[in-house]
Amino acid sequence: MKTLLTLLFVVLCIGAPAQTKKDAITGWEHTICGQTAALYPGGEKALVRYLKKSITDHPFIKKEAIEGKALIRFKIDTSGAIAETKMIKSLGPDVDAVIIRAVASMKPWIPATQSGIKVFSYKTLPVLFK
Repeated sequence: MKTLLTLLFVVLCIGAPAQTKKDAITGWEHTICGQTAALYPGGEKALVRYLKKSITDHPFIKKEAIEGKALIRFKIDTSGAIAETKMIKSLGPDVDAVIIRAVASMKPWIPATQSGIKVFSYKTLPVLFK
């Protein structure tokens, strides 16, 4: 039976990208087949450019001497749209409003997939001010 399950798992993973993760406690390796994370169009560099333009170039942010790290969590639905934004670490209501507005206004992401099927996912982004 164990051999049958192993073969079934291997067959299900053929043709789909697989990731192997090692459990820190047990040392066992877990293969996750067919998962891809959500991706901002143009990649991470395009995301950083967009956030810099939308957040750090905002008149309120330029005027204030803001320093620190904020964290925002949001959902990327199966169409790539942004939903359910939530500040995890705040730098104050005015700064939070600028960050939330910028994230909510992002163009649609390429949604996450699991075994070739689009699925919703959550992303947490740090926003650093120096």
